[in-house]
Amino acid sequence: MPAFRPTRYALENREERAMIAPDPPFATWVRPPPADRLPIITALFIVALVTPLTVLVGPIALSPTRLVLLVSFAPGLWFLLSGRAGPLVATDALFLAFTCWFAAAMVLHHGSAQVERAGQNALDLLGAYLLARVTITTRRRFDQMIRVLTLVLSLMLPFAAVEAVSGQQPLNQLLNHLPGLTATERAETRPRLGLHRAQVSFDHPILFGIISSSLILMAGLRRCRGRVPALILAAGLSLSTAALLQVAMHLALIGWAHVWRGVRARWWLLFGLCVLGYGVVDLASDRSPFRVLVSYATLNSGSGYHRLLIWEYGLQNVLANPFFGIGLNEWARPAWLHSNSVDSFWLLVAMWCGLPGLALLIAGIAASLVRAIRVPLVEGSQVASCRLAWVLTIVTLCLSVATVHVWNTAYSYVFFLIGAGVWLGHAREEEERAPDIRPRTERDRPHLRLVHSRFTLIDSASSEPPSTPALQPGTRAAPERTKRPPPTIYSRFGVRRLRRLSSTLGP
Repeated sequence: MPAFRPTRYALENREERAMIAPDPPFATWVRPPPADRLPIITALFIVALVTPLTVLVGPIALSPTRLVLLVSFAPGLWFLLSGRAGPLVATDALFLAFTCWFAAAMVLHHGSAQVERAGQNALDLLGAYLLARVTITTRRRFDQMIRVLTLVLSLMLPFAAVEAVSGQQPLNQLLNHLPGLTATERAETRPRLGLHRAQVSFDHPILFGIISSSLILMAGLRRCRGRVPALILAAGLSLSTAALLQVAMHLALIGWAHVWRGVRARWWLLFGLCVLGYGVVDLASDRSPFRVLVSYATLNSGSGYHRLLIWEYGLQNVLANPFFGIGLNEWARPAWLHSNSVDSFWLLVAMWCGLPGLALLIAGIAASLVRAIRVPLVEGSQVASCRLAWVLTIVTLCLSVATVHVWNTAYSYVFFLIGAGVWLGHAREEEERAPDIRPRTERDRPHLRLVHSRFTLIDSASSEPPSTPALQPGTRAAPERTKRPPPTIYSRFGVRRLRRLSSTLGP
């Protein structure tokens, strides 16, 4: 039911009713304040994530996400540097430094031929981060972002089901028939478990699975549990090992948070159990725990072994070029390792711009996580639940991209999600503060606040009572006249003060 202002006819006393200024002819709707509404530009970015279109402008491929980021990049950077988005934090400086380092590595290796590649990286990474950093600044906006993201990806489930059964992409085929538009092409992948791998509007089934599974934990902990089954099914239709492992991790973490919710050190306990399990596997097996995981927890052990080879020879390239990497050049590998793809985001960043660039990127993510974790919040509060969901989502996402590479829209999505949690670093002052229930006039103008006692009227701006004029000889002191505070009406619509014609009492 919409909330309306109480009309002047709701009062019983006719005199009090006459003292109120007439209301407008139509009741006004109570809308949430702008600070609680998700900005339109952010909602457009989320919708653009699942729009499978590409526009070629010279050598630059512009997706809908890049078009949105082109519009928001300059205002977001100005908001950040001017302080209107809050004080600068370490993550801001580290991501700016990584963008500059990446551009320097591209120019060093390729000259002016890859300048647009540096610009694309700045737009995809820094633009998406700034968009979330500037627009998602409160708990309500954070919750609305989760609702919109989960809703958009849940709507992709029917298209994913059709693609998994038939291998056709109805949404992409429909867009291809529109003049001047080019939809994303379907990646060449082999069927698994008798089904085609669904990629829907993304460049690869892995990206669709990673993005769908990354929202399960936030949806489960932030009152969107009804969409969790749709997200699990969408991630499962991608038939990606990394996505399915992320689904398992998210469900396990949701269960752990529910079962051990009364234990304050439950996450340190979980971390200790993980370290203990790693040590037991390392001692009990003649292989490394990572090789054991690849052998038993992958849908295709051949692709898992291929990733191990990529890590082995990719690290050799990184160690041979530790400072600025190898840029976009071919990486050295055996002749029998035909594919030049690197299925690890962290490894590929180190190969692109060296270990300093990788260190800047990891330090920026770690700084945002540590800053959010160190804020003292009330256990079980709404903001604490947001922090738990965001921190666990970012940690599991960072583990997942160690075995897959993210690019284009998925690349922007990852750093958009990181920027969406920066507000948690100062959530104590903004979200945990008790609501101010004083009347609006007293909140806005505290110097007018009046303190009433049984003796006299004292202004809150001064601690002394008002002075009285000296009496003339032979005169009689007039009875003291004190002001009575205007009556207050309390209702479920709020607090409303009445204006009276007379504010004094008779003798």
